[in-house]
Amino acid sequence: MAVVSLTILGSTKELIEYHVLDDSLFIRPALNIREPDKLLSLADSEFQGYNAEQRSNLVARATANATEGDAPTAAAPK
Repeated sequence: MAVVSLTILGSTKELIEYHVLDDSLFIRPALNIREPDKLLSLADSEFQGYNAEQRSNLVARATANATEGDAPTAAAPK
């Protein structure tokens, strides 16, 4: 049985999907998404209005590895 499978669109060579079926291939622990419902409720138009620093802060607050403890505290995007 394959441990990794890929689907590539032949006409454009674009990666369409991939699946890794063996977690031992990953060095880092999986990301934990904090309050996923809150993150998903953010409107695309609002997120697109964020600058690079605001987007980075949002990611830092929303993700944390289980071994890291609390996510970094950063000012909320305005």
